[in-house]
Amino acid sequence: MTNNPKRRPGFRYPSRLHAKPATAILLSPQRLSLSATCYSLLGGPANITRHLNHWFSTTGGWVTRCSIINTDFFDESDIVRYCWSATSMKAVYGHTLYEP
Repeated sequence: MTNNPKRRPGFRYPSRLHAKPATAILLSPQRLSLSATCYSLLGGPANITRHLNHWFSTTGGWVTRCSIINTDFFDESDIVRYCWSATSMKAVYGHTLYEP
């Protein structure tokens, strides 16, 4: 595999998003922007509810480091409950959430 500088970094499968960069993302002091989209073979959007619930659960570190501004699958995922929990944790613990 050659290193192509013009190729944009990305993930073909949602399950791979959490695998390798998770440590770097969780330890990063900066706020990050994440866009997650998955399409089916027929070209329509695929349901990534299970992945959203895994990535942003309150037991993981992503939910307190992200500001979620838009998502599909509100009805099927627990993202609203997780965001509410994250906001509560930020209000109570502040910057100590990010200290190692």
